[in-house]
Amino acid sequence: MEEDEATFMLLGKNLYKKIEYEEAVQYLRKALSFINDSKLLVTYVDENGNNLTSITKQSWQEKKLMEIYILIDSYYRLENYINAKAIWIIAQKMFPEHSEIEVWGNVIDTILVANNQKEVANQQYQKIAIELEEERQNTLQSTSVVRKWALK
Repeated sequence: MEEDEATFMLLGKNLYKKIEYEEAVQYLRKALSFINDSKLLVTYVDENGNNLTSITKQSWQEKKLMEIYILIDSYYRLENYINAKAIWIIAQKMFPEHSEIEVWGNVIDTILVANNQKEVANQQYQKIAIELEEERQNTLQSTSVVRKWALK
């Protein structure tokens, strides 16, 4: 199985549909780690370990945003509102022009305020952002190894 953004998104989405939210979260987070801040760029690693950048269509960016919604909803259904808020903050920073994402933020904030956990959610955002970067680096390395093996 190829370990790339599309594979992780597909696996996560399928597990979400099967109501296997914990497993879906694992794959959707890996997919999220590939999404760059630059809106129309995706980074891949070639067989020599070099980063390659691909320009994507706006429709692909919209699809990525929908995958983030699924990740937020998975955390929400697991009643892990702190991680849902942390991922929401990441999504808001990546896609600030999408006003519909505000709805998720408002719902999650209401729950966090009721549970006195809003500050904890902001701290979790910082932790998850670091974890996503580490996951991206690990996955890029393992993808490079698989591609080298496949080329032999």
